Amino acid sequence: MKCSKTTNRLISVNHPLPLTSQQSTEIRFILSIFASLFLLIPYCYIPAAFCVFLVKERITKSKHLQLVSGVDMTAYWISSYIWDLFLWGILTILIMCIFIMYGNETAQVFVGSVEIFFCTAALTFGYGLSGLPFAYLFSRFFNNYSSAQISIMAIFFLTGFVAVNAYFILDSLENTKYLARRMRPLFLMWPPFNVGEGLIGLSRNFFEREVLRQTKSPFSWKVCGRSLAFLYGLSVPYFSLLLILECSNDGGSGGSFGRLLRWLRDFMSRLQLQLQGVKYDK
Repeated sequence: MKCSKTTNRLISVNHPLPLTSQQSTEIRFILSIFASLFLLIPYCYIPAAFCVFLVKERITKSKHLQLVSGVDMTAYWISSYIWDLFLWGILTILIMCIFIMYGNETAQVFVGSVEIFFCTAALTFGYGLSGLPFAYLFSRFFNNYSSAQISIMAIFFLTGFVAVNAYFILDSLENTKYLARRMRPLFLMWPPFNVGEGLIGLSRNFFEREVLRQTKSPFSWKVCGRSLAFLYGLSVPYFSLLLILECSNDGGSGGSFGRLLRWLRDFMSRLQLQLQGVKYDK
């Protein structure tokens, strides 16, 4: 402190102690949790963007023109799916490059080792593998591609960011743990929830490895294995359901299988009319 007859001045110098390695790890863990959650927000935009072209092809009758020209409905959807997966693969590579650009120190949770790097890449690609047919199913309800894109983004936001936050909040409270466990089977049917849970699993695994000294593979069932299994496994039923719905529509192809589905649909409609007492001409 310096004092004079005319002025009084107080000079304070602060030299805080550096963070310990454990404190630094804990801060990095908390930041990685937030990063995992907020990654789900841009992730919800990606599948919706792929549906724009499908809806546009349908409303402009481009899809109808292909079908009447002899293109099989199954071939149409398989080719669209493979092309979108090819683009998603490029997108996965770009996302992983961005993680690497942030550096091992900042993005250590997601690219800290070769095994973690491939686990993050597998989560991202698996999200597209099941997320694309999941989005295709919702695109069938829209006749405007702008509305389809916005609505599908909202659906992925609710089934991803909102669902993940809701589950972990409910699971952290003693009075609502039972509710979280009951809702979990439903949440696991949603690809956005699975990728969010997988990213949080990587963050938790980082904390256990650096602080608790517990070594687990990121591909183990309790870390990311379950999320990966659902992400890759759900692609088959979602895409199969899409083909069934498309082939059962009037104008759908699908060969004998498609004709059988359309006959079953008409049979159920006639049966419902009979039960209601409505007469119809055979």
